[in-house]
Amino acid sequence: MFKNFSVITLLDYQQNNYLKSDVTHIYTRLSLILDENFLSEYPNLKFIGCPTTSIDHIDKEFCDRKKITVITIRKQKRLLKKITSTAELTIWLLLELSRNPSKHAKNVLEGKWNRYESTNQSLNGKTLGIIGLGRVGKQVARVFSNLGMKIIFFDTKKYKPSRYRRVFSINHIAEQSDFITIHVNGVIENKNLINREFLKHLKQSGSYIVNTSRGLVVNEVDVVESLTNGNLIGYATDVLDGENTSDLKWLSKNPLWKELMLGGNLVVTPHIGGATTDSLLRVDNYVLKILSTSK
Repeated sequence: MFKNFSVITLLDYQQNNYLKSDVTHIYTRLSLILDENFLSEYPNLKFIGCPTTSIDHIDKEFCDRKKITVITIRKQKRLLKKITSTAELTIWLLLELSRNPSKHAKNVLEGKWNRYESTNQSLNGKTLGIIGLGRVGKQVARVFSNLGMKIIFFDTKKYKPSRYRRVFSINHIAEQSDFITIHVNGVIENKNLINREFLKHLKQSGSYIVNTSRGLVVNEVDVVESLTNGNLIGYATDVLDGENTSDLKWLSKNPLWKELMLGGNLVVTPHIGGATTDSLLRVDNYVLKILSTSK
């Protein structure tokens, strides 16, 4: 595919075994932060390929100024229709919060067999509030609607025809939902979208929140506070704020990780939503094909 290119691997990058002025194309995923400091070291860079729908890890303003083209899968509806991995994880996280299957499976491994030790309520008849009814939000809504949940959603796009009931304030999601899932972009406008103000509107009977979008969307200190003192019964996330930092000790400093170690009602996975073999192969092939023919 890249027969007309000299390919530099991650190992070459780490050991600096190349001239950065020779680099014209970069292919990356979410693990690398391409900010202005990084990009400035590549004076002849023309194209960046990234198999994601969100590019909050890439300085788009700098790329625009330097006329660097960023290739993503954001607008590839036909391709994205086949990608369900993040929705699948969202569904598991919600079920994990509501039914604790992993806990019961662990009990069996320990030689216990008590189906009534910790009973829960079924999802049928409960309300699921979806923040961001895009591709993933719709996939999640479809599954839980079929389980008999009432689906409401909040979305900033004004024109959003849907079979589900729309609310026009994010606080209405908090006030009416038993479960809430978050599916928004990691743009700076969405930073701390879930905060103390939102959490104080949660139902008096208690609610659960699942986040598979980006860590910055949630004020994690406020979430820990609400888990301890408020109506947030449980929180599950596939993303943490600061996960892309260069600080090797970032995880041990994260407030949600600290709460998890204390036994809080939390479920945390290491950003595995889109990381399935078939999904990665599809998106990699698509972006690499375009990148290889871009000059």
